[in-house]
Amino acid sequence: MKKATQKMMIVISVIVIGSLFFISKGYSQNPDDVEAKKLYLKERALSKDKAKNLNTDDYLRLFKEAFAKNEDLQRSKRTAWFSTNSNDLNPLKGTTWIMVYNIGEDVYADVLTFGTQVSKTSDGTVGLSASNQNGDSGAVFYCDLLQGGRGFGVIINGALYQDFYDFTIINSSIPQGFYSFQSDDYSSSQHSLTGMKWGSDIVSGSNNCVTIGNDLGLGVSCATYNGNKYGFVLNNISSSTDPFGYYWKLDINTFTAK
Repeated sequence: MKKATQKMMIVISVIVIGSLFFISKGYSQNPDDVEAKKLYLKERALSKDKAKNLNTDDYLRLFKEAFAKNEDLQRSKRTAWFSTNSNDLNPLKGTTWIMVYNIGEDVYADVLTFGTQVSKTSDGTVGLSASNQNGDSGAVFYCDLLQGGRGFGVIINGALYQDFYDFTIINSSIPQGFYSFQSDDYSSSQHSLTGMKWGSDIVSGSNNCVTIGNDLGLGVSCATYNGNKYGFVLNNISSSTDPFGYYWKLDINTFTAK
């Protein structure tokens, strides 16, 4: 029961935070990615297939293959750098993070959990295991980022698609990062991502109690974002791409600053 309650609180926090980012970030515009993402979710909901768990060498190979497809990297003819120092992965060891991004007008929030044991590939690259809220597995590396600089690169290997997250960390938040996805015949563009660590003040707060109505609407009396407090209502809605899932949409008329 405790695990179920904790999972529910993570889901509610994802919904709340996702709504705040929906308001503050605006939309990325890419019609092809919008439809491809919806198809991706629909196929995943209908498919009973699960991707095989791979070893760190295989995840690294897949990550590098995706990295090498980037046009800017191809033009520069540079080779991506990957860390061999296990200490570089310390900020993510045993932690859970909420990643928020939007594609078109749709806001998505993914929950990524990282392992505690560092593993090494055959070339000495260090990595941690990673998994998402759907149980798909992957790995995270400290490496060069496509947008420049160094940070964390995550690959989640689903049965039909692969998800990629590139980001840097400041304290318990991700101020800027990028999300993309690809299959054998489609590669999305990069979409801006922000996030935070589960258990940090911005996510958990001092009071996690949210009022749930008979219609499954969520009344959020107070949510803190960037030091500011807000109140709002999230209405329960259905999703054609995931008829068995639960989704909420912000009622903008109820949004107030405290």
